[in-house]
Amino acid sequence: ASVPDAVSYTAAMSACKSASQWRGALALMKEAEKA
Repeated sequence: ASVPDAVSYTAAMSACKSASQWRGALALMKEAEKA
């Protein structure tokens, strides 16, 4: 499996934001910081 890049994280966070899934967006941010 490839490591997700910034574009992937941004797209995923944008989708979470649009769906009002703030916890999901925050989890993705934490995951992105580790990468």
